[in-house]
Amino acid sequence: FSELPSPGELAPQKQTEFSLNLINAGNTKIAIIKLVREILAFDLKSSKDLVDAVPKIIKDGLSLDEAEALKSRFISAGAEASII
Repeated sequence: FSELPSPGELAPQKQTEFSLNLINAGNTKIAIIKLVREILAFDLKSSKDLVDAVPKIIKDGLSLDEAEALKSRFISAGAEASII
């Protein structure tokens, strides 16, 4: 019989990087496109294409605080977003 791992070895890794997923642009698509342009520094066409392709990850490698802040901005603008 092999030795059982200690409880510390079985502990799941705590997630440290998060992604913001845009699920739906809602009825305020123009406002969402403007927000994508501001956050990602994309041109108008790239921002529109990204919003048209939802559901889509908007930004990844975020801290939980950054992801929460961006999510609330998208929700305030009328979009549906999630953190993954």
